[in-house]
Amino acid sequence: MSAPYSPGGADPTHALAVVIRDAEDDDPEAARALLSRGADPNGYVEALDTTPLHEAVMWDRLRIAQALLEHGGAIDRDLPRTPAQRLS
Repeated sequence: MSAPYSPGGADPTHALAVVIRDAEDDDPEAARALLSRGADPNGYVEALDTTPLHEAVMWDRLRIAQALLEHGGAIDRDLPRTPAQRLS
């Protein structure tokens, strides 16, 4: 697993999405640690074109998804793309 977060720099929401994508198991502790540092379960990660909650569902990390929902994750959020971008 990659080093997801350094207090001096990386965006915790981006780090959270990377942790979910790179996780070898469905252990929510790393996600909870990043959530406590300000990661947004609904925050758009432009570099990955996703949100942490979308990543958790896509990668079948159901325990992590549950932790994100407990921290304000919303299942009814769309990615912030225009309809034209969705078609490409």
